[in-house]
Amino acid sequence: MNEEASVLPPPLSHRTALRYHDEQLMQCFVGEEKYQHYYQKAFSQLTATKHIAGINWGAFVFGVIWLFYRKMYGYGTLVVALLVTLSILENMFKFEAKGVGIAVSVSLGLVGNSLYKKFAEQKIAKVRRQLSASHLNQALEQAGGTNLGLAWVLLAFIFVAVFIAHFA
Repeated sequence: MNEEASVLPPPLSHRTALRYHDEQLMQCFVGEEKYQHYYQKAFSQLTATKHIAGINWGAFVFGVIWLFYRKMYGYGTLVVALLVTLSILENMFKFEAKGVGIAVSVSLGLVGNSLYKKFAEQKIAKVRRQLSASHLNQALEQAGGTNLGLAWVLLAFIFVAVFIAHFA
């Protein structure tokens, strides 16, 4: 009997069980494959004092499109509004804000993981408050994940806008 007891793993502490449950919820929100292959490691490197965990290449390359792809519509709308406002000011005052696009891409690349983790934690907390445990995973899968269709629409819109701006 003692031999069997020594083979069993020790029970999880309450804190460990909560951390494991939070990991499961984050995985539901982000998407299982993407979480296991990328975000789990990136998020674990972020701490209260360390807000940059490597470069998020998707955020760096696709910029504002990445925000909408990851369903961060508020952040995406804010960045678009800032870029449009800057463009209007450029036209009004006849100056060029060179490098703004690069600055946005570099900024999003550097803080993308931190921004997405914070966004995911807030969404998970909100869904937790609103729903029972039985519906939680399904609601998180719908609230999180990606919106590939919107990303394609935005990419097409940008190409059309650039084409019109250069050839109209």
